[in-house]
Amino acid sequence: IAAPIPRPAPNAAWTFGRIAGRMTGIPVIVQEHFVDPKIPAYQRLADWCLGRWQSGAIAISDAVKRFMVEERCVRGVEIDVIGNGVPSTQLRRASREQQEQLREQLGIPAGVKVVGTIGRLAEMKGHAYFLQAAKRVADRIGSVVFVLVGEGPLMSRLQQQVVELGMAERVRFVGHQPDVVPYLSIFDATVIASVFGEGFCSVGIESFAVGTPVVITDLPCFRETYEHSGNVLMVPVRSVDALADATIRILEDRQLASGLALGGRNSLSRFQIERVAKRYLDCYARTIQQFRNRVAVRSPKSVVR
Repeated sequence: IAAPIPRPAPNAAWTFGRIAGRMTGIPVIVQEHFVDPKIPAYQRLADWCLGRWQSGAIAISDAVKRFMVEERCVRGVEIDVIGNGVPSTQLRRASREQQEQLREQLGIPAGVKVVGTIGRLAEMKGHAYFLQAAKRVADRIGSVVFVLVGEGPLMSRLQQQVVELGMAERVRFVGHQPDVVPYLSIFDATVIASVFGEGFCSVGIESFAVGTPVVITDLPCFRETYEHSGNVLMVPVRSVDALADATIRILEDRQLASGLALGGRNSLSRFQIERVAKRYLDCYARTIQQFRNRVAVRSPKSVVR
């Protein structure tokens, strides 16, 4: 019997922030990073009541924008869609020496393929499907190791799944890593098996920056950034067979892997952190100016600083 999966309490920043903004007369910008399919009733009620109590809004993708309008009742303001930025000009593939050191640290012999995934060990990330697919890849490829970077509430359950699959010798759990670039650098493929709730995926962009090909699930929010056969192989959500087949294709077809890596590098310019930061500043500046204009209309003799 599966135990209930712990879920963090809903973020109350929107509720208290908008109330505080109304009380102090300070403009508030709300921002959403993911699509939550399990919003509690009390949060829905709060969002409905406070739906116009913001001066601006930012969504991390078009899918999240729709969620903000349809589920979180944001209305009366323009919602800017601004994806995550990554310091792509600073991300560099680890040197061969660094890669060899990390492989030795993880007990991965030279010549063995490495397939990895990076993300919190939580239900939405689809690690259970990743491990099932890993078993099929291992049965087909043979000389391959799987690395899971991240920590979270499903750690013990996933470790048990690895044992049940007979994959203990092939899977490495390395926990949270402040710098994932060395891991991405030793991956022959990055697999992103998310099943719900995502708003954006920075791991794929980081993989592009170091030249690692990507397999990713076909969530609506991912389609805005990732293109099947262009910069990734995109597969149906919760399809173990499709995850395994796409991973095997990358491991066995060097020309395909190189083509996807090139497509990824060509996609990076949209996500340069400087460009994203400028879009945030433009949103803040516009919101402040609109707020000043409204105050000036209400109090034409006042001076708004």
